[in-house]
Amino acid sequence: MSRLHVSATFILTVCLVLAASPGCAPPSPEVTGLAKLASGNMSDMTADEIQALAERLAGASLTDEQAQAVAELLDEYDINSPSDIETFIEQAEQGLIPVDQEDLDALRDMFENMDPSEILALLE
Repeated sequence: MSRLHVSATFILTVCLVLAASPGCAPPSPEVTGLAKLASGNMSDMTADEIQALAERLAGASLTDEQAQAVAELLDEYDINSPSDIETFIEQAEQGLIPVDQEDLDALRDMFENMDPSEILALLE
């Protein structure tokens, strides 16, 4: 089992335990977003999770509308991994997938500037 998988499983477990514990605040959108990113469930990310991760991992500040558009793209096209994102962006740029340019730019802003080493560091 890879280190990333073990870390993602641990984070997801902690998130679920915290969410189920009475008197404990629910996990932040950053924590739940990281868990979804690490576990390959990006298409389940919410707009709040996308905004939190975009700011933390890519230094991108997305509006509520941009984050919602990214969430809808991830869900509609079943985008769950960085390679899915690369493929989607390439196909959209070639005109193979009809997508609004603003939505594509928001997706690109969020994911093209992410630093994988920072993601791993946050999961440790």
